[in-house]
Amino acid sequence: MGFLIGGPLGALIGGGIGSVGGGGFGLVLGDTLGGLLSDFLSETPAVDEVDISDLTGATDQETLEQQLAFRDAMGTRELTSLEDFVVNNGYTDAMGKSERTVVDIKKVVGADGEEHYVVSLPSTQEWNSLKGVMGDAWEDTLADYPATNDLDTNVALMLADHPELATQYQRGVYEAMRQAGTPADAPVVYTGFSQGGIMAANLAADRSSPYSTIGIVTTGAPVDRFDIPESVTVAAFGHASDPVVKIDDFMDAAGRSLIRVAPPPATLSGSSSVHRLLQGNGDEQTIALPDPTHQDPATGAAAAVHSSAGYSGTVAQWESENEAQAQTYLDLMGGTVVDHQVYRFEE
Repeated sequence: MGFLIGGPLGALIGGGIGSVGGGGFGLVLGDTLGGLLSDFLSETPAVDEVDISDLTGATDQETLEQQLAFRDAMGTRELTSLEDFVVNNGYTDAMGKSERTVVDIKKVVGADGEEHYVVSLPSTQEWNSLKGVMGDAWEDTLADYPATNDLDTNVALMLADHPELATQYQRGVYEAMRQAGTPADAPVVYTGFSQGGIMAANLAADRSSPYSTIGIVTTGAPVDRFDIPESVTVAAFGHASDPVVKIDDFMDAAGRSLIRVAPPPATLSGSSSVHRLLQGNGDEQTIALPDPTHQDPATGAAAAVHSSAGYSGTVAQWESENEAQAQTYLDLMGGTVVDHQVYRFEE
C-alpha cells in the first residue's frame, strides 16, 4: 500500500496539481504528498545494528567519509559541552547520507551518577523531487533513495505532529532504542540538526512515548510550535538568518492552513484532532545566535548559516558567553558515555 501511494498515486496527484498550478510545482507537491501518505502507511522498517563494514557509499571517497564518521562517533567518551552534541549530530548525518537512516544511541552517566540516554537523530539527506535543486543529479529526480529522513518526512513532522500518524523515521527510532536495550520510561535526551531537531521535538511532544524525555538539543530546527511538556528542558539554537528556523514564523502567518480542509467545529475547538494536528503550544523556545563567521573545517570556506559546521562554532561561542546557563543544560544532559550503539534502517 505504501509503495502504491508513494509511487503511482503520488504521480497521479502530481499530474493533477500540475495541470492547475504548473508542471514543476505539481511534480514537487504531488511527489511530496504521495510520499507523505506512503510514509504513514508503510510498515515499520527493519532495524539493524551498524558495523563499520556496513557503511558504504557510491564511491570509495564516500565510503571512507562514512567510516571515518563512525570511528569519530564511537570515539566519543564524554559529552562535556553542548558543542559535543552538535558535533555528534554531524557524525550521525555523515554515517547515513542518503543510503540509510542512522540513529546513534549513547548510555550516559551524569555527574550525579544517574544514567540517561542520548539519541542523535539525522537531518534531511534525501530531497525527493528537489534532488537537483539540492545538489544531486537531475536525472535522479524521481529516484527514491533509501533514507527515511527525507523531504516527505519534514512535511509530515511539521504538519502532522500526532502519535497516531507516526512516520517510518519515528517508528524506526523507537525500534532502534528498543533493540539497544533502552528500558521503558528511561530518561532520554534527543538531539539533532535541522530535520533531526524537528524529530527530537516531535518525540519530546509524543505523550505516547515509551520513554521519558528529559531534554532536547537542537540546531537549525523550527521547534517553537511543538507541544513539548514543560518538564522537558529545551536547548534549541537558531542563527539569525537561518531560513529553516523561520519556518515556524511562515506557518504561523499562513495559519497552518496548508492541510486544513475546514475550521474545527466551534464545539470541538481545542479538542478536535484536526485542530491538534495543526496547532502547537505557541511557546518561543529558540535561542537566537549570530550568523557564523568562522570557517567550515571540512571545506575551508565560510561556514553556511544552515549547517552543522556553522552551528558547532556559534554554539561553542554562546557557551563561553553563557557559562551558567550552559552548565544547567549539561548537568542534566551531559556526562560520561558508558555504552554506545549505532543502528540503521531504510525505507
